[in-house]
Amino acid sequence: MSRAKAIAATSIADLRERADTAAALLSAVGNLHVLANLLTDAAFSALCLGSDRDAADYAARATPITRALDNRFTSMINDGNAGLAALLTGETDTAAHAFREELRLC
Repeated sequence: MSRAKAIAATSIADLRERADTAAALLSAVGNLHVLANLLTDAAFSALCLGSDRDAADYAARATPITRALDNRFTSMINDGNAGLAALLTGETDTAAHAFREELRLC
């Protein structure tokens, strides 16, 4: 429920608050699968809300979790979000690497 509430935020401030609360709850119970999805979804929501920096931060937080879980689909989505955030912040080399990884996983 807290994951759905987090990604339904209508402002970046709400997203930060809700995603951080949900992430803390998921971490506390050790639910890494849902935590990875939450952070990946939060990255996309941040992109939609116009905060490329927050999107990059959420994607960076999700990356080690998705890799540890060996979840190719979630990793692919996260790499796409990371690539888009990097592209929008002018980090073209980082974006190119993330998009190549997204395509490899696809």
